[in-house]
Amino acid sequence: MGFFSGLKKFKEDYDERGRILDAMEEEKQQQKWEEELRDFIINGDYGAVNHKNLIDFFATSNLDRVLRQYAPKITGMIGTIYLEQEDVAKYHELEGRYEELKERYEELKREYNEQSKLIADIAKKSSLTR
Repeated sequence: MGFFSGLKKFKEDYDERGRILDAMEEEKQQQKWEEELRDFIINGDYGAVNHKNLIDFFATSNLDRVLRQYAPKITGMIGTIYLEQEDVAKYHELEGRYEELKERYEELKREYNEQSKLIADIAKKSSLTR
């Protein structure tokens, strides 16, 4: 029984190390991609155009394939923007909800202050009448 529990523990540790290494590799790839994009945006890319590239370009009828093949960085940027649209939409929704809650909080605070004043006035009047 001890052997199998030790083996199970070893496998769990091994799997955890694998997940950590995969995450580190993914982060490195993301940083490399961002550096390439930043370099492309800042420095540009003045690649050579020859007749074979032009023929291949005009022979392809699928515009998605053309962009993916001949403009991979732009395709990647557009893909990144597309994937982050949902997060941006959620962010704006949360901002709107935050503003609503902030207004409601201010309203409740005003009501609380009014009620505190009323309670203080009632306490004053009751102490004066005694």
